[in-house]
Amino acid sequence: GYELALAGETLRFEAPDGKTFKCLDIAVNSLKKGGLYPAVMNAANEKAVELFLNDKIAFLDIADIVENTVNKIKISTDSVDIDAVMSADRLAREYVMESVGDLVCKQL
Repeated sequence: GYELALAGETLRFEAPDGKTFKCLDIAVNSLKKGGLYPAVMNAANEKAVELFLNDKIAFLDIADIVENTVNKIKISTDSVDIDAVMSADRLAREYVMESVGDLVCKQL
């Protein structure tokens, strides 16, 4: 664990549980992959949360959708200019919508 002394108090932090907090591990892995993967992960997460808030998917589907999107989209890690980031964002959002269509059909 970790400790932080603040205003005379010591706060203790345990390592996060990657199984319980799956999106945290997905975010860390996206950062390690580098390039545009953090943008893909963020866009997939935003779209999945939007779908959840609109009652289109279950809360526990969010992490699976984000993970699937990050794993399936193949993008270059070389260029990270604004056009590449916007393109990766759009691609991830489109992929989420396509994959959710499959998910909704399976639930019916």
